Amino acid sequence: MVGDEEAAGVPESSGDAWYEARRAAVELRDVLAAAGLARSFPFLQADVNVFGHGFVNLGRTTPAATQQLAYLLNEARKAMGDQAFAGSSSPKGRR
Repeated sequence: MVGDEEAAGVPESSGDAWYEARRAAVELRDVLAAAGLARSFPFLQADVNVFGHGFVNLGRTTPAATQQLAYLLNEARKAMGDQAFAGSSSPKGRR
């Protein structure tokens, strides 16, 4: 019997993709909270697109919050070195 997800053309792994996106969103939320920015990203959420790929939507925020986030990322880049920010788009291997 074909499941609802298969009938809708959604890959079976889309649930896994959502959970992966959810974990990433929670990790980001925790870091934003530690930086005092959690309230600046009220629309942060995990989702899955029509192809079953997970993504994290940061949503709308203020210019001040964006500048603060950019400052923090730049400071992290300085502390960790440019190589930490180059190449891989996934930090999984760096933990």
